[in-house]
Amino acid sequence: MVSGTVPAYWTLDAQINYVFGKSGFTLKAGATNLLNKTYYSILGGSALGGLYYFSVIFDSAKRKK
Repeated sequence: MVSGTVPAYWTLDAQINYVFGKSGFTLKAGATNLLNKTYYSILGGSALGGLYYFSVIFDSAKRKK
């Protein structure tokens, strides 16, 4: 059994998108917990850090001919 309090924490999240005009492609890059400051969200749980991602999206409905 675990008892105690979880200290307050905050994170900085960010995302940037770039749309390639008429091609239907979008690039996304971002992060949750951008500063990678580890924290605990529950007692007895593991430490959480940053998550960084990059994605490429193609949407044929947005493609213009």
